[in-house]
Amino acid sequence: MFGLRSQSLPLILFIVVIGSFANVAAQQNNTSEFQPIGRGATDAEIADWDIDIEPDGAGLPKGSGTVARGGEIYDAKCANCHGPTGSENPGDTAIVPNIANRYCCATTLYDYINRAMPYYASQSLRPEEIYSLVALLLNLNDIVPENFVANASTVPAVTMPQAANYGINPWTSDVIRQPGYPWSHDNP
Repeated sequence: MFGLRSQSLPLILFIVVIGSFANVAAQQNNTSEFQPIGRGATDAEIADWDIDIEPDGAGLPKGSGTVARGGEIYDAKCANCHGPTGSENPGDTAIVPNIANRYCCATTLYDYINRAMPYYASQSLRPEEIYSLVALLLNLNDIVPENFVANASTVPAVTMPQAANYGINPWTSDVIRQPGYPWSHDNP
């Protein structure tokens, strides 16, 4: 009698374990199928996040800014991370000469500041403040004169020093890419 029990015990345990897995799998399928998580975004919610600025200036808001006003805003909201003149911190936080060397379009500078700066309070700057910072940063990088007024028509017209090293992606229209990436390993 004892021998029969010891031989059937592994079989019984195997059936119980398989049955448990099948039960859990069935519950998971039922949960995800009949109880969806979340909801679709409303048009207003999508509009709140639709803040991208295109290379041709599409999406730039009304407003304007000057180099002088940009200096005031920079001192108050930017210098603590980027240094007093923008060139003290080497690497990613240095803005002189990185803007001249890394941006293909001045509109990209507006877009980046609008989305991500200041680091501790992203998307907190008003359009006039962003235009003023764009004017200042372009001036600090010797791209525009000190009397430059940044607005929705002047910022897209700025020719960046590295603009010739960028082109149109052949697979998607109007997407700026740097030559050689990702299609080859050529140095630009």
